[in-house]
Amino acid sequence: MTTPQSDTAADGASSSERLRDAASEAFRSGRRQLAGILELATLEARYSSLMLAAVLGLAVVVALTVLAAWGLLAAAAIAWLIAAGWSWAAALGLVGLIHVAAGTAALLLLRCCIARIGMDSTREALGLAISCAPE
Repeated sequence: MTTPQSDTAADGASSSERLRDAASEAFRSGRRQLAGILELATLEARYSSLMLAAVLGLAVVVALTVLAAWGLLAAAAIAWLIAAGWSWAAALGLVGLIHVAAGTAALLLLRCCIARIGMDSTREALGLAISCAPE
């Protein structure tokens, strides 16, 4: 026959084992969960890099298409001016001036955009310390 003291000691040992097993299982479960999250993050990073490469490739295609359209429109404008009686030199000069004006406007807009990036020290080191704030 067992004494009440020995039953309590046996219950204490078994509850200690159960507690250890539960803690061990919780730790394993946490490791599995963390491993799953890290694998998901890795897969999403790979997918994002593939999508970035696709976006950059498509941006190059769009840029080339716009450049070709711009050139064709300039050629059409020159042909139209020549058909309207302008000389080659005058037509080319006018279209060239339009290109210079568009490039200058784009450059000014680019400088203002760079000024708003917020990388003040880098811009200062590059000699681009400019301000587009209204005065």
